Amino acid sequence: MNIIYKREIPDVDNLMNLYTDVGWGVYLESPEKLLESLENSQDVISAWDDKKLVGLVRTIGDKTTILYIQDLLVLHDYKRNKIATTLVQMLLTDYADMRIILLADNYDEPRKFYESLGFSSSNSINTTCYIKLQG
Repeated sequence: MNIIYKREIPDVDNLMNLYTDVGWGVYLESPEKLLESLENSQDVISAWDDKKLVGLVRTIGDKTTILYIQDLLVLHDYKRNKIATTLVQMLLTDYADMRIILLADNYDEPRKFYESLGFSSSNSINTTCYIKLQG
């Protein structure tokens, strides 16, 4: 397997396949909004196996002090191949002078993954996250 990483926004069909595979249904309601969200992101790095989109990370931020990892996805059949690790490490290298924040499910697998990359739970630094879900 030879995975190629690109800073480009994939086509809608590849995006829909990836977001469907990982079960992120809210993104699937409007392919146009999904594409627009990537176009408005600070950074998008995609992972490709030939012409097949197999992973993606997208970020939002102020381009100076803070970066949020908004989406990190890898096709189910490609998990455990260090694709997500490579995508995050690219961000950590490119934005080494910025605070990097993300929200993730509070299960063992994502927690262990992010901790292995040097992330700390907000609880461990005496902070919390607030969220207001709309609609």
